[in-house]
Amino acid sequence: MENEENIVSYTMDELKAMNARGDGKTNWDRLRTMTDEELEATIDWEEEGEWDLDSARPDVPGPHQRPTILIDNDIVAWFRAEVAGTGLGYKTRMNDVLREHMAARQERPEPVEAGTDRRAG
Repeated sequence: MENEENIVSYTMDELKAMNARGDGKTNWDRLRTMTDEELEATIDWEEEGEWDLDSARPDVPGPHQRPTILIDNDIVAWFRAEVAGTGLGYKTRMNDVLREHMAARQERPEPVEAGTDRRAG
């Protein structure tokens, strides 16, 4: 990275469209012919730093489901804001929070209290 002023964000759709048009700046032919040693020599390790394995998260094995649920607008907005600029998706973060809650409840089960009649929307 030259400096933070050169950082640009694109959506996945924008990246796919750029790739389809050939607008990318990556020289894929050169990259495909590089050895691992040549590729590693191009990395600025001082700027990239070391891997932080404490922040790594394992993939959860198994299939996913696509449930249709209603979530309040302010909750979705909060999750979107929380992950803004991180490269993570808000739905991934929601799933992580639900998984953390599930793990905590499995460690210390508590009775579920009745909720309100209010519907999300």
